[in-house]
Amino acid sequence: MKNGPYELVKVPATYPGRRYRNGLWAYEHVLVWWQNTDELPPPGFVVHHKNEQKRDNRFENLELKTRAEHTAEHNVRTPVLLTCSYCGKQIERQAGEVRWRSKSGQKDFYCSTSHQALHRHRKHEAIVGFRSTF
Repeated sequence: MKNGPYELVKVPATYPGRRYRNGLWAYEHVLVWWQNTDELPPPGFVVHHKNEQKRDNRFENLELKTRAEHTAEHNVRTPVLLTCSYCGKQIERQAGEVRWRSKSGQKDFYCSTSHQALHRHRKHEAIVGFRSTF
């Protein structure tokens, strides 16, 4: 059974790990880890998919990582080059921030908050059709 990007499977009564949906189901990758090592991940550790395919639950594709290692691996900060929508200057932002702001509907990026304010004022003048003192 799918649960987001992961697979839930029915577990045997002897499974000591965390269960979901009326206690009958568990994440397949954790079950596979337990079946092959006879241990559950200790607190602060996660079972990681080496090839990033969350439904590839072969034991060879699984490894134990600390939560910190796992988070660091998946949160690589990748810089993205953008152009300031006001002055045209090249600026660098983190890919995650650009992705998040773009999903929120933001189309313009700025090198400073003052350029953001000036650009918004310029857009307002174009819409309203008059020039105020700024």
